[in-house]
Amino acid sequence: MATIVGYDRWFAQKVVAVDIKGYISQQRDNYLAGKLNDDELKKSFDRLETVITAIPKNRVIIMGDAVVRNAETVKP
Repeated sequence: MATIVGYDRWFAQKVVAVDIKGYISQQRDNYLAGKLNDDELKKSFDRLETVITAIPKNRVIIMGDAVVRNAETVKP
């Protein structure tokens, strides 16, 4: 039992969706509306990169708009 749980947790490939397109669109709209300045926009994109690089290696990352259902979705 422990072998199966360990394999599932650390080695088995899992699919994770990241809504990059929606996040960039939201940040662009906030920037154009004047809610974000240049530094805040850069920090928001750095946060997106941090979230994506923090996803474990055994996760397959796909775009959030490609998911129909039953996939874990990460929102930065």
